[in-house]
Amino acid sequence: TLGHPLNADNDGTFIGDSEDSFANEVYGPTAHATPKGDYTLGVELISRKHNLRSYLRIMTTTAPGTGNTGLRYFIDEINLPIDQAGATHQIKGNTHERTCIINWGIPHVDGFRFWKGSQDTTGAPFDKYTPMGNLYLVSEYLEKAEYKTSSGLFQLRFDNDSILGTVFNDFKAPWFQDTGLLVQTQYAAFLDPFGPAPRFKRLQAYDGLLVGITDVEEPTTPDKDWNRSEQTPEAIAWSILTLDEPENFPPENQYRPDEAAERFFGLYPAGDHLFGVTNAGVYRTTRAGSTLTTNRLQFRLGGVSRFGCAGVGNSLFIVTSSGLKQIDGNTGAINSVTVLDRILLDDSEWAGSLGAIHVEFDAKLGALILLNTTKKEAYILWESTGAVTRLEDLPWTHLTSGPDVKTDGAVRAYWVTDTGLVHVIDGSREMAGRSMCGILSGETVNGTFTAGTTTTNIADSAATFPTGCAGFTMHILSGDLLGESAIITSRDSAVQLTVPALSGTPAVGDRYSIAPIVTRLVLPVIVGASGRPDPFTRKTTKTFMASFSDLGGHTGATDTNGKFRYGVKQMGTILGTVEADFNIVPDKTAAALNRHSTRLFPFLEFKAGNQDWELQAVVVKGILGSSEVQSRQGTF
Repeated sequence: TLGHPLNADNDGTFIGDSEDSFANEVYGPTAHATPKGDYTLGVELISRKHNLRSYLRIMTTTAPGTGNTGLRYFIDEINLPIDQAGATHQIKGNTHERTCIINWGIPHVDGFRFWKGSQDTTGAPFDKYTPMGNLYLVSEYLEKAEYKTSSGLFQLRFDNDSILGTVFNDFKAPWFQDTGLLVQTQYAAFLDPFGPAPRFKRLQAYDGLLVGITDVEEPTTPDKDWNRSEQTPEAIAWSILTLDEPENFPPENQYRPDEAAERFFGLYPAGDHLFGVTNAGVYRTTRAGSTLTTNRLQFRLGGVSRFGCAGVGNSLFIVTSSGLKQIDGNTGAINSVTVLDRILLDDSEWAGSLGAIHVEFDAKLGALILLNTTKKEAYILWESTGAVTRLEDLPWTHLTSGPDVKTDGAVRAYWVTDTGLVHVIDGSREMAGRSMCGILSGETVNGTFTAGTTTTNIADSAATFPTGCAGFTMHILSGDLLGESAIITSRDSAVQLTVPALSGTPAVGDRYSIAPIVTRLVLPVIVGASGRPDPFTRKTTKTFMASFSDLGGHTGATDTNGKFRYGVKQMGTILGTVEADFNIVPDKTAAALNRHSTRLFPFLEFKAGNQDWELQAVVVKGILGSSEVQSRQGTF
């Protein structure tokens, strides 16, 4: 409860005491005289549109009891808009520089709530901000009348007179005799607490509440008050539990972590729970009716970034410095998702850029997505099969999620570029073909270079390059520059693209692809004679063969890029690749590739545009030979 506002003026044209935004005013003559005595009136500003209310402001005044005088509510220093100009006044103030936000702590007003105390005849001295006895509700909600923004007035007077007086914006308010007040709701400060929203850096809707993370302002120079900042750790704060007022934050509704140095990355809803992730732990918040509990689930092992967490069902998936974890909100159990450990914990992979990982879940596809914006790669974990897909050459800088914008259906994961382009995985095959940038019918994603091509200009006189291909990658699939790629700087025309300088000029007739969905399937390491990995036996590959089904798109024998590549790698080093044709007959996909090492990882690579296929099986044939330490002959 406040007795005076936050600012003051001394222009003398409004309420007599320039420190007050609300006054209990004596006026008359009136048809309903107020008996002599001391009375307390109170008022709250209400926004039914946004479910908000302001502080309760009270004022105690003596009614003289003469000349048919009465008491009325006098609300000052407030702007009530009915149009855009009025809204500007309310938020930014006018020539008097007063606003609802400054004086009342509420950004929108459409009505008022009035309180009144009973007559006090003791004659005891009082402070005008001290209530004389209990306050009772006399009007739950009185809608504001029209406010004329051109008048420059921002005062409202409410009384109980049946005949309006001559004062502009004088409105009729309810009135109760003292005996009638006893049946009205009594104001109880502890049962009806109010607090403005603290300064927040994160805010999340949860189970009818607003929950936020308070923002601690760090001192910027040594002469600032470091001690005060260090003694005020960040906290989880939530709106009132007993009322439907999502922007009412009682001061006691806060939970602070154990260590002042903890900093929250964000809040993540997951089913019945809300997780808070810090740099040193994970907290779980759960509401049950009018109670809310917060407890620590993980200690000294927190997240790595604001975007490296996602709620799925009742669980939280979180990227930590020790890998991907799944935290069950119901039981508190913490499970390691080990399938990505090699990627997340290997310095040559993602270990050095964990803070650049974005995590989201696409409910329509049943896919957990991890996007690394530094590596420009993504891994997708498919819920139904447990398989993992790796994507590369990704231009997106952010992942977010929300309901399907086309159908209002299941939550989708949205891929966003730094220029504001938003993409979604085309799981329903709605586009004209398979591509990173999305293509329309007739647009070219596979072709050959024609005359006019240089190190920085890609020309294909027969092409119609995709309109949205800028920012995506062009791959060279044959010729002396095989394996090179470049990010498309601009689409200059339907037949010409600009790219950063290549190492040379592509030859006329060499093949390229535009914004393909690059897929590289790395198979398990080739085992030894015992059927287990054997680093002491040399393996030599001879031939590869694959079984495909459901071929579609540009996978035909007459398609420019109806091909894929087999390859062999030793850890991170590619030892060689060979091109092969798509075919549903496995024998016709066979290709020879002779490479050897003690640790061989076969792989298949797909870099052409608009290819659709399902891989059933892969066969790799070769020889187990001698190494420097052991000699065992055999085949695999």
